Amino acid sequence: MQGKAGISAFERLYGERMWTYASKQPELNGIFNNAVAGGARSVVRALIDGYGDVFQGLTSLVDIGGGIGTTLQSIAKAFPHINCTVLDLPHVVETAPSCPEVEFVAGDMFSFIPKADVVGNYTN
Repeated sequence: MQGKAGISAFERLYGERMWTYASKQPELNGIFNNAVAGGARSVVRALIDGYGDVFQGLTSLVDIGGGIGTTLQSIAKAFPHINCTVLDLPHVVETAPSCPEVEFVAGDMFSFIPKADVVGNYTN
């Protein structure tokens, strides 16, 4: 959330954006990514079970800001015909658990987004 001067409360308090700060603070980075992944775990099974037909016909999927890949790991295991890619900042991708079903790409979504049938943000 941005304040009147266009500066978030986090940036005002710490002097830099949260993502920049987290890139230098591995513990904060881990806490943040695990918290978001926990939320993803609670809904991704319902998404796959209740709306799995939306994945039919897809061959590739990119999760922008996909964190440690929790959501795409579940999707890739349920739908092995889909090539799943997570695009996130280098300090996030470096800490992602190994998963042969998901490709992790370190980068900046404002500079490059891998091509895919569907590109979106599916939250960690």
